[in-house]
Amino acid sequence: MPLQPTSRFLNILFLVCLIIACSQSEQADLDDFIKKRPSNDRAIIDKVGLLDDVRESTEHYLEIIKDRYGIEILIVVWPSLENQYTINQAAVELFTNWGIGKATDGRGLLLLLVDDEKAVKLEVSYDIEDVFTDAFTGHVQDVQLQPRYMAGQLEIGLIAVMEDLEYRAQVKYGEDYTPDSVAALDLNYLSQGAGAGRNLEADRHRADRLQPFSTAPANTAYPAGATPQEAWQTMLQSWHDRVIDPTLGVYTPLTRLAYRDFTHQPDAGLDKQYATYASKSYTVRQNGRYAVIYFGKKEGWDNAPFLLCRSNAGWQFDIVHQRRFIRMGRAPHWGVEFSEHPHMNLLMDTFHFQGQDIPVKDADRYTIDRDQELATRILSTEARVRNSPDDTDALLELGRLYATAAMGSKAIPLLKRVLRQRPDSTAAMKYLAIAHVDAHYQYDSALALLADYVKTAPDDPFGHSFSGYLLYRKKKYKQAKQAFERTLSIDPENAYAHFYLTYTYAWLYSDASALNPMKKTYRQRFNLHKEKTQSFAALHPLRVAWLNRWLEKQ
Repeated sequence: MPLQPTSRFLNILFLVCLIIACSQSEQADLDDFIKKRPSNDRAIIDKVGLLDDVRESTEHYLEIIKDRYGIEILIVVWPSLENQYTINQAAVELFTNWGIGKATDGRGLLLLLVDDEKAVKLEVSYDIEDVFTDAFTGHVQDVQLQPRYMAGQLEIGLIAVMEDLEYRAQVKYGEDYTPDSVAALDLNYLSQGAGAGRNLEADRHRADRLQPFSTAPANTAYPAGATPQEAWQTMLQSWHDRVIDPTLGVYTPLTRLAYRDFTHQPDAGLDKQYATYASKSYTVRQNGRYAVIYFGKKEGWDNAPFLLCRSNAGWQFDIVHQRRFIRMGRAPHWGVEFSEHPHMNLLMDTFHFQGQDIPVKDADRYTIDRDQELATRILSTEARVRNSPDDTDALLELGRLYATAAMGSKAIPLLKRVLRQRPDSTAAMKYLAIAHVDAHYQYDSALALLADYVKTAPDDPFGHSFSGYLLYRKKKYKQAKQAFERTLSIDPENAYAHFYLTYTYAWLYSDASALNPMKKTYRQRFNLHKEKTQSFAALHPLRVAWLNRWLEKQ
C-alpha cells in the first residue's frame, strides 16, 4: 500500500531527527574526547585503525624516546573534526586538557592526524620549542607526512619522522647546542618550504605522482658501472645533478620500481646527500658479484654502507638487500641484519642487529639473478590489479611479490584484503607475517598470523621456524624451543632450527639456577645442536662462521 502524505511526512521527519541526533552524538563524542584523555597510557590513540600495521614498532620507539630523553610523544588519530575545530585548535585543546608532557617535566609532543582531511599537526610544548622549532614541525607536517598521508603511504613518512624526532631529542638531551646550531639544522627545512602553508590541491597533485606506474627504459645518462667505484660515482653524480628519476640505469630493475615512491624528494634532500657523501672516504669490499661501499665501522647513520651487485648490465645499486639488511637503529646506531644474504660475508665485522632473519626458501628468496624477472612480474601483476581491483588471486600474487622484494609496506594492505576475502588463505598469512617483520619489526602481529598458519599448514617447517625465531627474539626461550623442535620433527636436517636451538639452549642454561634439574640437560642439548650446526659448514657457511665467532667470544 503506498504511503499516505501524513505517513511520508512523519518518515521524513524521523530521518531528519535521526541525522540531527547522530550529528549531536558524534559532536559530543569529539568534545568528550578532546576534554579528557582516555584512561590507557598508550603512546598511540588511534580511532581509525590507521596505524594498526605499525603500532607495535612505533610504540616501542616512542617508549625508547621517553625513557632515554624524557620526552613524551603522543600520536592521536581521529576520524573527523566535524567542522567544529580547526586542526590547530584541536591540537592545542588536546595538548592542554590531556597534560601531554606533564609527567616528563613539561617535555611533550603531540602528533595529531585527522583522517577525513588527511591533515597533520605537530604540537610542541614550550620547554622544547628551542630545538623542536617551527621549521622542524613544518617540515614534519608539510613535507614528510601530509603528502604521504594523501598518497596512502603514511608508514613511509612516519618512519622518517621517528628518526628525525629522535635526532632532535638527542640534541635537546645533550644540551650542547646554541640557537645558531639549531638554526643551521633548520636551513634545509626552510629551503623546502616547510611551514609555508601549503595549498591543499597542490599537495594532492604532489601526492598523485608518488606512485607512477612506469615501464620506461633505463636512463642511459646514469648507466650501470663497469666497476663498483664507477657505479658509486654515478649515484653521486645523480644527486649532484638533482635527478629525481626512478629509471636510472645504475639502479637494478627492482630498485627502479622501489624508487617510484620517492619521486617527491625535494632538491634540498639530494643536495644534502651529495654534500654528505661526495667527500666521504670509503673503501670497496667485493666478493664476486657483490660489493659494499664501506665507510668504516663508525657510528652515525651516514656511515651505513651501500650495497651493490653486478647484473648483466653492470654494477648497480641493490635496494632489496639494502632495505632488508641495512637498518637504522636509535640514532646514531646503524646495523647489518644477520642472514644468509650474499653481502653478509663482507660485513661480518660491522655492527649487527639480529631481528630480521626470516627462514624463507629459495622460491621466496630474492637474488640478483631474479631481479629483472621479479620486476617484470610486479609490473604485470600491478596492471592486473588496476584492471580488476577485486581479483583476489592478483592481490595475493602482488602481495607475495612485494614481500619478496622488500616492499613490505606495499604488501601489507593487499594481503590484509586477501585475508578479509579468504580468511583461510595460508599464503596470505605467510607473506603478511613476513611483511610485518620485514617492514616494521611487528613481531606480535606476525606471531598471531603464524599461529593460524601452523594450524592450517602444520607440516610446513616455515611456520614453526619463523614462530620460534620471533619467540627467541622476544626472549620466550621455552616457547621458542618447542617451536624449533616441531620444525625438527618435520625436517630433522633443518640447519636454521639447529642454529637457533644452539642459542636458545645457551640462554635456557644461563637462566637456570644451579638447583634446576634441567640445567644439565640444557647444556647437553646446547652441545648437540652446536655440533649439528657446525656439520652444515659446506651448505651454510655463513651460519657456521657466525656461530663460531660467537663461540670464540664466550
